[in-house]
Order: sequence, then C-alpha cells, then structure tokens
Amino acid sequence: MFSWPIVFTVVSGFCFSALGLCYKTASARACRATPFAVVFSAVAAGISLVATGWQPTNWLDSRLWVMGVGVGICWYLAILAIIYANLWGPATISWVVVNLSLLVPIGMAPLLFHEPLYLVDFGVLALFILMLLAFARGMAEGGESQQIRVLPFVLVLTGLFFINGLALIMSKVKQDVFHESNSAAYMAIFYGTCAIIGTLVHLLGARKRTAFTREEWRVGALAGLCSSFGVLLLLLAMSLPTVVVYPVSQGLALIGGVFLTKFIYREHFTLYKWLGVAFGLAVLLTAVCREPLAHLLDAHLLSMLHSGK
Repeated sequence: MFSWPIVFTVVSGFCFSALGLCYKTASARACRATPFAVVFSAVAAGISLVATGWQPTNWLDSRLWVMGVGVGICWYLAILAIIYANLWGPATISWVVVNLSLLVPIGMAPLLFHEPLYLVDFGVLALFILMLLAFARGMAEGGESQQIRVLPFVLVLTGLFFINGLALIMSKVKQDVFHESNSAAYMAIFYGTCAIIGTLVHLLGARKRTAFTREEWRVGALAGLCSSFGVLLLLLAMSLPTVVVYPVSQGLALIGGVFLTKFIYREHFTLYKWLGVAFGLAVLLTAVCREPLAHLLDAHLLSMLHSGK
C-alpha cells in the first residue's frame, strides 16, 4: 500500500547517504572539524529558513525555541564527541555507536508516545544490529590498528550514544507537539544554534585565526544541503512508528553510503559488506511490512496455542 511517509523515509535515507560521503570527503581533503561544522550548519539553517515559507510556522512559540536550541547544543556536542572518539579509538566503533543510538528513541517510544511494540519489531532491531556489525567488520578489514585509550574512549562513546539518542527523540517530540507545522523553523533554530556555537569556538578558542579553506566551504555547503533535505523529509515521516522510521532511514543511509564510497573512492567490496547490504534490505522489507507481518505472527502464535490445547 502506497504511503507518503514511507517515501519520505526512503528518500531521507538517500540524502543521508550523500551526507556520509561528504563526511568522508571532508576527511580526505583535510577539512578542519569546526570550520566544516560551521559552514555545514549555516547552509542547512539558511535552507531551513527558506523552507519555512512553505510551512505553517509560529516563531513566537517558546516550546519551539527550547527544543531547537537544545537539539542544536546536542548536535554540536555530538560532533565533538565523534572527533574525540576517533582520536582515542577506532572510527568503526564510534560509527556503530552513532547508529545504535536509535535504540534510545525506540526504547522510549512506548513510554513517551504510546507506540506499541510487536514481536516483529525485535526482528527489525536484530537485523539492524547484524547489518551494523557486518559493515563494521567490512570496514575494519581495511586495517585499523589504532591504540585505544580505554577509559576516555568508553566515556565519550557513552556520551555520544545518549546525546545522539536524545536528539533523535526530540524529532519525535516535535511531531507529537506540532505535528506537520514548525518543522523547517525547528531545523533552522537547531542548525543555527550549532553554527553560532561553532563560530564562537572558532573565534574565541583558536590561538591563531585562519580563514576557511575552499574545500571547507565547498564540502561543508554540500553537507548542509544533504543534511537539511534529509532531516526535513525525516520530520515529514514522523507519523510512522519510531521502530520503522529510524531503522529504514539509517539502514538505507548506510547501504547507499557504502555503494557511493565504493564507486567514487574505489573501495573494495568485501563479503561482510555484501552481508551488511543483505541485512539492510531485510531491515527495509521487514519494517515496511511491519503491520501485516505482526498480524501474521499473532495469528500463527494463536494457532500454535490452540493446537497445543
């Protein structure tokens, strides 16, 4: 059955695939973290402001500003956490933790949003975790022999898990409070907050002020474009259950990112990466067919119970 929220979720996943490629390109072209984040967030905030012209928006609602500024702070802290995590341990581990943070909103959804969990939902999560592990093993085969600073690495990963999870929860809270209105305004506020924080850190924290490089401008602007469209589409899909929208969007983002880096950077496609793609497609099919699968499973369990009698 056709569903616009499912379409929005799928397209958001492809936008986030392109965003993942931007992160890789930024690293390959030696873009500094703070300038890249400032350009990224400023461009995304500008696009979000333009999008408010096509959406019902109430700038005077204090709840909108509290949520937007809070997520902007989380966004910036998550960027810092990723930077330090990659300094203190393998990038593949921090990458897995970022994606596993979707367990936070999924776990809280029954309590906060009264969303039912079916037995099939645990299958979706299991397939998603298997996909992550397969992709992580495939990337690690490239050879990560980094020394791990165990205590700071564990602490920063724990913080990253909950910070990113909180940001994901707030997207669902925004849907619960405002429904289809204020999405672009919410994005403009949290992207703008991140850009302002990054600018202040760059101006006040740097010992020597240096101009942004051409690559930081170009790659950061492209990242902002991909991120803003991806987040806007994801917000439009928030009427879907949390256990559907996040695994589908992030699963497709991972699959698309792997294929994009393969063709652009000529990365080797290992068996584990193919397994990751297979698990990712299984996540997509299981999540999209969640309702009929749940009914079939319930009917099968009832049949087993009756036959046992």
